[in-house]
Amino acid sequence: MGQALFYLITAIAPDGGLEPAVSWVLYARPPREAAFDPSLSYPPGRVTQTLIGRARALARDALPTAWGEVVSRTADEDVTVQPVLDLELPRIRRGRVLLAGDASSLVRPHTAAGATKALLDALCLEEEMSRAQSLAEAMASYEVRRREQGNQLVKLGRRMGRDQVEKAPVWSEMTPQRMGAWARATLAGRSHYLYGNAPGPRPGGVPAG
Repeated sequence: MGQALFYLITAIAPDGGLEPAVSWVLYARPPREAAFDPSLSYPPGRVTQTLIGRARALARDALPTAWGEVVSRTADEDVTVQPVLDLELPRIRRGRVLLAGDASSLVRPHTAAGATKALLDALCLEEEMSRAQSLAEAMASYEVRRREQGNQLVKLGRRMGRDQVEKAPVWSEMTPQRMGAWARATLAGRSHYLYGNAPGPRPGGVPAG
């Protein structure tokens, strides 16, 4: 398994009131035998037993017992599956239409940068609108400044997805020093055999994937 997140939410209680609950996310590849269309989202009640079983097995085998139990106790009808997609855009404006925020670059969730990017896009547009001689000039300058920034964020999300999910290290073997080196390499776009994100064997002859 690559990565797991657990966080508190507010849920609707059986009596119609509110109660605390735990929401969880597992980032992992679906099993090969699963009937899975990566272009579709699977809402509650539509997730196959193969996918649910895969999630529970990963949680049981890779997570601390308490977190594994949270996953195993989640009702089948409450499980959803959302494919992780990304997309670089060759342009973010046409005529008087301008894209900003999540609309101007489809980024994997590993970056956790959606709100920050939206704010930076808004600040950039405000700057260009205040100094440009025309709307067309402001929009053109905005596109020059922000399109490539958005595409770079897409590329960062791909690297993080590769190193956190697709070719994740053995987390239990990561020391603080290794974790720091691994994080810096991921951000810089470097691969290293030690962390399993590069071709060739890992130390001890274990394939890197």
